[in-house]
Amino acid sequence: MKKFNLSVPDALARKIDARRDQLGNLSAIFRDALADRIRKQEEFEERLKGDQDMETIIARLKKEKTQLRTDYFSKGKEDGLRWAKAASYKDLEYAGRFEPEGRDGLYDPTTTLHDDVLGHYFIDALEADPLTDPGYDEDDLNEHAKKWLDGWLEAVHQFRQEISDKI
Repeated sequence: MKKFNLSVPDALARKIDARRDQLGNLSAIFRDALADRIRKQEEFEERLKGDQDMETIIARLKKEKTQLRTDYFSKGKEDGLRWAKAASYKDLEYAGRFEPEGRDGLYDPTTTLHDDVLGHYFIDALEADPLTDPGYDEDDLNEHAKKWLDGWLEAVHQFRQEISDKI
């Protein structure tokens, strides 16, 4: 039988010490828990070897990922057009000049959600979907939120171009 040393956080150690009599054999508890965890991992690996080969699965997931990005870009365009149609002239002008990039031309994650004029709108719109929701990290946008923002900006710019010579 091979022996392993095990470390636990102090808070857990205190709880173990307080319930030592009720817990019984700690080695058996840890052994059973690890055996269960390993069994579940092995079962998962077996399922991966099932009917479909990994190349087919990966190809399908790549296709779905591309479609999801397209969907978020399209959703951003729809939301951007809806916003532009209802916006005041001043806000429309501001949004037309809005750039979520820093001076170096790279995406600046702090700009979008912290913008004084559009930040609250962006936060509300992105929080409505769990895949774009910035959650507690309002200093960064995930790939879905960035695609949505790209679509939103494109729609606002197209709308401004369409109406610019008419107003």
